[in-house]
Amino acid sequence: MANDSIIQDDKEVPRGNYELSFMITTPEEESRIQELLKKLGAQMHFTRAAQKISLAYPIKKQTNGFFGFSDFSMDRDQAATLRKELSLMTGVLRFLILDWSPEQVRENQKAYERRGARSTETTAATPTPTTQMPNTLTNEALEAKIQEMLKD
Repeated sequence: MANDSIIQDDKEVPRGNYELSFMITTPEEESRIQELLKKLGAQMHFTRAAQKISLAYPIKKQTNGFFGFSDFSMDRDQAATLRKELSLMTGVLRFLILDWSPEQVRENQKAYERRGARSTETTAATPTPTTQMPNTLTNEALEAKIQEMLKD
C-alpha cells in the first residue's frame, strides 16, 4: 500500500495534501469550515486562525472579511465534495483549494515557522542606486543638431 493512501471498503483510496485559503464574513464561519473538514475525514497539518482584513473592493456587499488558511490531507474523492460544500456556505466570500505534495507541505510549515519568528524584526531599507541624468541640450544646441541632420 502506498504511503499516501488508505484502505476504505476493501479499496485503496489515495489521499492528497491540500491547502485551503478562505475569506469569510465572521470568525464563527471558521469553526463551520473546520467542522466540515473533520466531517470529510481531513487530517489537519497546520491552521492559521482567520484575521480581519479590509477588502480592496466589496465582495458580496462586504468591505471587511476574515482571511485564514489550513494545510491538511484527505481522500482525493472528498476534494470535490469540499469544494461544493464551501460554495454553498453563505458566510464564505471566497476560497481556494490547492493540491500540494508532502514535500511542499513540510517546506510551507518551515516557512510559516520562520515567518512567525521574524515577524517582530524590521528590515532596513536598501538604498536604490541613483541614476545619472544624461547631458541636457540647450535649445540652441538642439537646433544646431537638427540643422546638421537636415543638411545630409
